[in-house]
Amino acid sequence: MRRTARTLLDPDAAPDVLPPGPAETAALTETLRHHLALLMPEVERLAQDADPASVTRYCALACLKETEGRLLAGPGAHGAVFHARRLARLLWLLCDHRDRLKEGSEWPEYVAYRRLMRHLGGCVRCGVEGRGVCGVREGLLAAYRRERGRI
Repeated sequence: MRRTARTLLDPDAAPDVLPPGPAETAALTETLRHHLALLMPEVERLAQDADPASVTRYCALACLKETEGRLLAGPGAHGAVFHARRLARLLWLLCDHRDRLKEGSEWPEYVAYRRLMRHLGGCVRCGVEGRGVCGVREGLLAAYRRERGRI
């Protein structure tokens, strides 16, 4: 599945490389639709079984809704290649969500953010507005920024 998505999302293939021709785009789009049809029920089942308060669950369900809308919408005014690349990005994201839900783990960015927020809520030095100087705060903020940069 990821190999099909990578065909359209490969950073070496854009922007100076010509997009695939109409026949290749149609074949790739059909393959992406097939992969999404196989993957969506699995992600939905895993999301329904996950903790209702999980950010990963919420994001997976939102991605499923986005995917349903894109599949129903079709190519639109931007053209078939744009639509195929959008489907490829959604396929890639759904693969990530499936993997996260299977592992039962949260996205590292959200874990770092929650740690930072917990600290800010209880640290006397940081205070309510976070203007104080606190080494722990700075370390947690650096960890959050590092994880956020990986997205």
